[in-house]
Amino acid sequence: MEKNRLEALSDGVFAVAITLLVLDIRPPADIPYDHLGAALLALTPKIASYLLSFFVVGIYWAFHHASFARLQRIDGTVVLLNLLILLLVTFMPFPTILLGEYPFTAIPLVIYGGCLMASNLIGFFSVLHQHHHPELMRAEHRADFLARQTPVYIVVNALYLGAIGAAFVSPVVSYGIFLVVLIGVGVHILRLTTRESRMTEAGAD
Repeated sequence: MEKNRLEALSDGVFAVAITLLVLDIRPPADIPYDHLGAALLALTPKIASYLLSFFVVGIYWAFHHASFARLQRIDGTVVLLNLLILLLVTFMPFPTILLGEYPFTAIPLVIYGGCLMASNLIGFFSVLHQHHHPELMRAEHRADFLARQTPVYIVVNALYLGAIGAAFVSPVVSYGIFLVVLIGVGVHILRLTTRESRMTEAGAD
């Protein structure tokens, strides 16, 4: 399989997943205008969970793009791991809906955090596979690749595990952890994308 075909499939799945996230948010129907404000306020948990998941999926897409930028070709394992990532991405609307319906309860937060942890683990397996098969990677990305990526995956999954544990004690703390990870990983992916783009350009020269 050509790499660009897998990238095209992945981009399409990410786009569909992001679109599905918003389908649970519907404007109030048959509500008198005097009650519209309260009805819109009641949608706040659904809107908040949508925004959280929108940016989470967006970060996954950015990481996916950076990962494929490092590759010069793919093999069957890359395809399989990619499909598992897409499986979890398309599952994201389900825990997002649960968070919108039951925003400060443990079970939805555990399912949400578990989905994020599973995605992160598969991402790390992808890193390991690329490390053990450097022939798949562009030459300029091979040096210290695993050493640079491993701490990020360890810290993020430790935080996700903490968020899952906090769900049974203080759901607000869980949300705080998810936001911290989202912001931290967002900053990291911006730096990573900039760095690896420069490396790719230097390699092309």
